Amino acid sequence: MSRVNSMVRRKTKSRAPRKYKSAINLLAAAEGTFYASQATKALFGMSAIPFLTEGWLTPATGKSGSGSSVAYGSAYWDKISLKELIEIAIPGGSDGGTYSVNANMGAMKAIQGNLRVNAPTAILNSMVAGVGFKLLKGVSSRPRRFVNKGIRALGMGNVVKV
Repeated sequence: MSRVNSMVRRKTKSRAPRKYKSAINLLAAAEGTFYASQATKALFGMSAIPFLTEGWLTPATGKSGSGSSVAYGSAYWDKISLKELIEIAIPGGSDGGTYSVNANMGAMKAIQGNLRVNAPTAILNSMVAGVGFKLLKGVSSRPRRFVNKGIRALGMGNVVKV
């Protein structure tokens, strides 16, 4: 004789949406910025902030020759900014179309060269930083809790936390 399950399945309640946005965790933001900086250093030869801002918020070092050794066409580029990558990707970009297929090949050679030179250091730094951030989070949990209580007392608990 087989047994039939006579229990009726319960209806699950849907979760209510969050009333407040979660606060920005400064320690997690610092960790993410470090990893982004290591990745851009390994690929493009510069940290994350200069990679993003060079040519837009700060003077470009590519064509002026003041910083990176960019040689369009055949030579090796030390540093490549996001603006330069966009100008290569969009034909006839803001530079009036002076980038060519040779510049694209130069960028690929630069990325390969940067990886060859900077990737081992970036990988090692990322591994050590991962352990370091884990230890820091463990050791500083109690002081961070007190700081977060103070932040909540100031009324900024929904905006930022440590």
